[in-house]
Amino acid sequence: MHIKVSNAQLCTECDLDCIICTDIDGFEGNNGSDEMGSGPPSFCTINQHQMTWLGFIASSEDFSVDVVVGGCASGNLEVGLFEAIDCNGSTLISNCYGGSTGTALSSGETGTITANQDLVIGQYYFLVFDMTSGPPANCDFTLNVVSGETGAPDLIDPPVLEGPDAICDGESFTFIPDPIAGATSYEWELDGEDEGESEDFIFDQTEQGTYTICATPLNYCTTGLQSCTEISVGSSYDTTYYEQICQGDCILFEGEMFCDEEYEEFEYESFYGCDSIINLELTLYNPENEIDLGAFFICQGEELEVDDIDYYDDNDLSVEDETFEDPGIHFVDAFDENGCLYYTEFELNVLDIDTAQYEISICENEFYVFGNDTLEVGGEYCAINQSSNNCDSLTIINLIISSNFDTIIEQTICNQDSILFRDTTLTESGSYIFNLKSPFGCDSIFQLNLTNSDTIIIDRVESICSGEVLIFGDTTLTTEGRYENIISSPGECDSLEVLQLSIRENSDYYLSISICEGDSFSIASQTVFDSNLYEFHILNSEQCDSTIILELEVTSDIVEEYNFAVCTGEMITLGGIEYTEEDTYVLESQSFDGCDSTTILNLTVLETFSNNEHFSICENDSIFYEGIFYASNGNYEVPLLSQNNCDSIIMLSIAVNNHTESIISEERCEGDIYTFYNTNIDSSGLYSNVLTNHLNCDSTVYLDITFHANPITQIDLVQCIGDTVFFYGLELIQSGLYSGTDASSMGCDSTILLNLSFEEIVSSNMETYLCIGETFDFFGEEITEAGQYSEHLPSSSGCDSIVYLDAFFEDCNLYYSVEITDNQCFGDAKGIIEINIENGAFPLNVEWYQDLGSSEFLTLNEGDDNLILSGLSSTTYNIQITDRLGNSTNLNFDIQEPAILQADEVLSNYNLFNIQCFGDNSGSINIIPSGGTAPYSEVIWNDGVISNIREELFSGTFNYSFQDVNGCMFEGDIELVEPDSLSLIVDLDFFDPCDFSQFNFDTYAEGGFGNINVSIYQEPNHVIINEPTLPGNYSVVITDENGCNKTEYFMIPNNPDLIIDLGIDLTINEGEFIFLEPTSSLNIVEYSWFGDGHFELCQDCSNQDIQIFDDASISVVVIFENGCESQDEISINVIHPVKFFVPNSLSPLHNTNQYFNIFHSEDIILSEFKIYSRWGQLVFDDTSILTNNIESGWDGTVNGDYAEQGVYVYYILLEDMKGDSHVLTGNITLLK
Repeated sequence: MHIKVSNAQLCTECDLDCIICTDIDGFEGNNGSDEMGSGPPSFCTINQHQMTWLGFIASSEDFSVDVVVGGCASGNLEVGLFEAIDCNGSTLISNCYGGSTGTALSSGETGTITANQDLVIGQYYFLVFDMTSGPPANCDFTLNVVSGETGAPDLIDPPVLEGPDAICDGESFTFIPDPIAGATSYEWELDGEDEGESEDFIFDQTEQGTYTICATPLNYCTTGLQSCTEISVGSSYDTTYYEQICQGDCILFEGEMFCDEEYEEFEYESFYGCDSIINLELTLYNPENEIDLGAFFICQGEELEVDDIDYYDDNDLSVEDETFEDPGIHFVDAFDENGCLYYTEFELNVLDIDTAQYEISICENEFYVFGNDTLEVGGEYCAINQSSNNCDSLTIINLIISSNFDTIIEQTICNQDSILFRDTTLTESGSYIFNLKSPFGCDSIFQLNLTNSDTIIIDRVESICSGEVLIFGDTTLTTEGRYENIISSPGECDSLEVLQLSIRENSDYYLSISICEGDSFSIASQTVFDSNLYEFHILNSEQCDSTIILELEVTSDIVEEYNFAVCTGEMITLGGIEYTEEDTYVLESQSFDGCDSTTILNLTVLETFSNNEHFSICENDSIFYEGIFYASNGNYEVPLLSQNNCDSIIMLSIAVNNHTESIISEERCEGDIYTFYNTNIDSSGLYSNVLTNHLNCDSTVYLDITFHANPITQIDLVQCIGDTVFFYGLELIQSGLYSGTDASSMGCDSTILLNLSFEEIVSSNMETYLCIGETFDFFGEEITEAGQYSEHLPSSSGCDSIVYLDAFFEDCNLYYSVEITDNQCFGDAKGIIEINIENGAFPLNVEWYQDLGSSEFLTLNEGDDNLILSGLSSTTYNIQITDRLGNSTNLNFDIQEPAILQADEVLSNYNLFNIQCFGDNSGSINIIPSGGTAPYSEVIWNDGVISNIREELFSGTFNYSFQDVNGCMFEGDIELVEPDSLSLIVDLDFFDPCDFSQFNFDTYAEGGFGNINVSIYQEPNHVIINEPTLPGNYSVVITDENGCNKTEYFMIPNNPDLIIDLGIDLTINEGEFIFLEPTSSLNIVEYSWFGDGHFELCQDCSNQDIQIFDDASISVVVIFENGCESQDEISINVIHPVKFFVPNSLSPLHNTNQYFNIFHSEDIILSEFKIYSRWGQLVFDDTSILTNNIESGWDGTVNGDYAEQGVYVYYILLEDMKGDSHVLTGNITLLK
């Protein structure tokens, strides 16, 4: 079968779209591509070109495919097999045909790609192709599978999911299906929801319930049958109780007592056998309650108050008031906010008052400053200061006044000797006086009495060890003392040697040392091992003999044996190691004295046992078993202590029986009695009685009873005095509360209450104030005059009542005064009309408007005396006031204002511009105020200047303001306009960048005002010209009608020096390297090299480093940075050296080296070839021999016979192609 696939199925990068799900045997394709493609880094190509990928599905573990290459368009085919899961990374898993291995496949060749590892059935792999050259290179190829199979396998069998029926929350289980051939992954679902694709599935749900897990096998091309399973999640809980206590206190929890910081865990078993845990985390408020506060210092005589110690306040601790003054360790109890006790201690140091005593010496007539005192008299003085420990210190000085004194020195010298004293050499006897400083620095006089004598005294001090001798003159000395010895000197004076001898004592030492058995002790350069008494001799610090007595004790090793028994699961710790299994253990360690110690542990492990107990209890009951109360369904492990003192386990099963309930509902009237299990009940409520059911557990009967109240109805009735009321057969004439009884709808009594009252006749007073001319309606009567009136009226209860009226009449005419405030500034709305109402008939309705504008209304009530209209603009206002009688008053008022405040602005003018030239400061402004109310303030400008006149201004906008006498403000903006900037462009275009003599010159000017004049000058003399023609510096000046100008400078350069130089022609030896680098006048941007020799040139390099064998010429063409071109050429003449080789022996009777000949370089002519014996006899002369030939030349014969063995001399004359002669001579040895 052949698969014909278009190139589109070959991808230029790793892509799952390139995978063929069917068999690739017979696949025909072409790897051509217009794109570079992206290949794996490990591909066996030198350079990646148009990389292409083809994917397939493996259906066997082995795989081998022939890649048959058809026709190729340029280049050869490269191919390899790669594993690239999800195209994340790639690994070569076969041999590789490629350029880097020299195995790329050409047209007509076949290469076999064989996997070097087992393939995963159902997994996809990629054949990767490339060409040894870039596009449009491509090859046709055919794939023939040699071994193994390809194509996605069918997934027939559903997966088998094995796992537990239930797990506990917090646990997880990984479902791994049994392998299915061809399945590379599984698609997972949890309760119908997609969970993604993977080889396994981790189930880790925590919510209690039953879940359905489904798995569907698949590979890239095929999806198999789905399989499902169920798993349940049981609940467990983990609860932690956090408790805190003071150190030393205890807490009872779950029947156990806890007294220290710890984390205790209690386990219970819940549904599905899941463990539930109750944790107790017990911490201490004061885990560290023994606190060393350190040291405190006080001075002698002071006290330390506990309240002054910062530690207690910083840590919120309370202490009792205490003081300490004695040195030593003190203890203080402190309590925190939780009442926990802290034991604190501190060291109290009492610092003494320092006393320092000094002796100070000064000379006569000097003084000494001590503290604030100046001392001149000898004696003892004291001062109190603060020492370094911050305590008082006492300083005492003893001041000594040193007198100036005289010293006499007696000195004897031999006759003819001399002495140097104070830089003076003395030889004669006599007295000499010198002025010196004493040891205290005081002036002193020294007198030297010098005597010439025949005897000189020499003092000598020596010491020896006890038992040694010293030879002194002719005497042997062994004891301390003073000794004299006279030494006679011929021709000189005698000398008296005086010796003071002392004796240094020897010393003895005793040492007691203990070492371990097997150790040693070294002393005095000796090492000892055994217990004994040793004596050693060394030198002591006086360098005298010292005896050391060593008592050495060797301590034997310690062996201890222990027997212990533990229960199963327990351990014993010995030497820091835990032991749990029954055995005999030997431990090696060191004892307290540092010697080896052996401990033998015989450990016995005792067994434990278990038993089952079952109990039934009622709901809310508990059972006390082995010190613990149990109240819930479940199985419990109860540890006990067996006869061998080991823990045993009782499996305790608790069954909790439910209690039963029933309810009775009843209704009764208030006052009835209901009996409920011997209990009389007379009020509504829920009652219960506990009985015993058939399980011997509580059975509760509830009574829900309602007592209906007897209804009470109250009637409030008011009658007039003298009336009679009939109520349940009674005639009532007095106020009071009366009752009667009826039957209610519930059959209970209903009580009717009558609240009866009798009213008297009621009277009331009223008064009214009226304006003269007004009327008042008093119950239908028109009141027009002042007076008192009355009227009888029935009340709400039907009883009569009397109303009294007092009427008053007064003058209600309108009286007022007016105050007008005009506007101070033109256009203001600050005018005020204030009307003071002195009399009127309130309320007053006010309507006002300005000119013919819209009206506004307001009302003035009694007490509103002032009518103020503010914020008024300048105009005429009409005000109409109408009182409550309908009388109207019309008022007209005018609000005045001054003339408008304004300014005349006088600006500078340059042909309609305010600035003469662009950018200069020729502008000016003069502000002349008018209007408003004079006088006016000076003008204030936005830049802070205060003046009516501004000069030397640049263009721009200027803000100014001024005020009149009323404070009215005028603000103005002035813009000073300048002409456009003069613009000048000098256009100088050179026709040839390498030739500046031909150019086009133009100028472009704009801006300014009016016509622009253009002038051209030659610099530096500034001579006006018509047109620039020669190289040099020039300027162009333009001027507008305002006299503004602008100057631009330009230059016409000289033609550039286009110099390129490769140097002088060269003559070199054959094969010599030359380095060529052109020098130039400008920067070079491009190089092109040419040559006629047998060598390669770097075409675009800046230099050449090449080897020359023959005559040659090399040229370079360069382009400079200005675009100009130049070239240079160099000739190289090569000298070919003549090379020779002449053997120094021949062996005519052997198979090799049978001829003597010359070997030389080419183009050499042989002129003479002669051989001589040692005695000068010519034995061979022939120029026809073939040089450079091992089978031609002298064969070692003379006249047909082999010459004698020995040394011969050769003479050879050669001529080269240049006609130069070369003579070669030397010795040759003939061997037989």
